[in-house]
Amino acid sequence: MLIKLTLISALGTALGGEARYLISRYPRFDRLFGFSLATILINIIGSFLLAIVLNSPLALTWRTFFGSGIIGGLTTFSTFILETINLSSRQTGQKSLLYFAASLFLSLAAFALGVWLIGQ
Repeated sequence: MLIKLTLISALGTALGGEARYLISRYPRFDRLFGFSLATILINIIGSFLLAIVLNSPLALTWRTFFGSGIIGGLTTFSTFILETINLSSRQTGQKSLLYFAASLFLSLAAFALGVWLIGQ
């Protein structure tokens, strides 16, 4: 069972990673906002979807495929941290703080919304 779940997670991770790559490349909002709006959106969407997957009656195989796999591959926490650090070294601290706070709080809100919607 562990090998099966590992392979299912790996397949989902590959799909989620590819989706993240495509979303982060088009459209490019960096010039408009001065930071990566794509990363914020990916993390918000991932938080929302993870709440739905974790609170749904899916079998373990599907929860692993979607939760650990696709959503784990889609979300970009390490990219988020790197972009926050890069902003703080290149830009004013205000832009770095805005990026950090928007990513964190909007992702938490999206997760809470997903939990609330599933509970309805």
